[in-house]
Amino acid sequence: MKSIIIIIIALFNLPALAAIEMKSVPSQGSVQFEAIGKPSMMKIKGQAAGPSGILTLADSKVQGEMNFALETLDTGIDLRNEHMKEKYLEVKKYPQAKLIIKDLSLPSSWNPQNAKLQDHPFKGLLHLHGVEKEVEGTLSISEKLKTEARFEIKISDFKIDIPSYLGIKVADVVKVQVLINEFITREE
Repeated sequence: MKSIIIIIIALFNLPALAAIEMKSVPSQGSVQFEAIGKPSMMKIKGQAAGPSGILTLADSKVQGEMNFALETLDTGIDLRNEHMKEKYLEVKKYPQAKLIIKDLSLPSSWNPQNAKLQDHPFKGLLHLHGVEKEVEGTLSISEKLKTEARFEIKISDFKIDIPSYLGIKVADVVKVQVLINEFITREE
């Protein structure tokens, strides 16, 4: 009987093992990209509402996926949007980009109530244009789980033709920034 009481007390004193589910609010975030032209005097920037998805935090590890509708990207120029979506991204055939996080380790001291984290490295699998490739970047988290992820992709790795117009080409490397200003959380 004494050993049962000790086990019960020990279980109640363990750190919380419950997982926390975090659902992104797309309207409270954005996905942005920047492509530099060759020569470098041309910069193409685009953005759209944030991704949708659910991440699960358990035992200082995060996993889940974020989905992004490519049709919502906007560069500010209608004709460029049309070319980007129809000719290069082929959004009718590949409407979504997906970032899969399988095992992101957070510092053991991190918790949602003290959510500060600066330039923490992460790896994920990016599914874009029918191709899945590993990406690496940095992740910052501030109060209220406001999250910013930055990474670069090589568009040729995803079998996307390099855009060019009148002798100006876009560089193969594109910078991507994902902002999630709000998560809806619940404990599982």
